[in-house]
Amino acid sequence: METAGRQQMADATDTAGTADTAGTADAADTAAGMADAVEEAEKVSADLRDALSAAGVKLPSLGLDAVSWAGTAPFVLVELGRCNVDTARKLAAALRLGTGVHRPDAEA
Repeated sequence: METAGRQQMADATDTAGTADTAGTADAADTAAGMADAVEEAEKVSADLRDALSAAGVKLPSLGLDAVSWAGTAPFVLVELGRCNVDTARKLAAALRLGTGVHRPDAEA
């Protein structure tokens, strides 16, 4: 997902940079800000993937939400996606373990 995200960002940067010659500096600043936001989101996404993996949880759709890049402000969302019931159960157990909050009827 990270490679695809960078290509989409490059495509958006090319379009933003050529759309309006009067706003070239603004477009470059926006593109640079977006590139920084995407890079940070990729790092956070990888960190989350590693932490979840260490807890025995794999979210198959974890990645960046390309739709959130459509705005003018650098605003990138991390997509957690959908998962099956077993994965949701493991995620809930990992969160409970990390917070120290335990439910008596929760399955391990």
